Amino acid sequence: MTAQICSRAAESQLLYGTLTVNYPFQPEDARVVPFVVPVFRQDGLLAAEVDCYANADSHTYSVVRSEIVISPTSQESVDFLRTRHLCSDKGSDSGDEQPRLPT
Repeated sequence: MTAQICSRAAESQLLYGTLTVNYPFQPEDARVVPFVVPVFRQDGLLAAEVDCYANADSHTYSVVRSEIVISPTSQESVDFLRTRHLCSDKGSDSGDEQPRLPT
């Protein structure tokens, strides 16, 4: 469910103005922006980490590519991600439901 993790992170970064494109082109031109999304459990341990690539301008984004680079290493991390709808069993239908990240 890496695309959902990236999408939520990009939304947050766009909202707070931290998803920026550092290219000397027109401000409205979309550019691919790479960013890393670590997902931490409530106890502060890393549950997973995702590399994200979003096509972004100053107003919108679309996730171009996403991949998990650090997989959950414990059942606690898997359970944590599942309770937040950020992890699904291999081959299961994740549907169109948007994941919820803790704020």
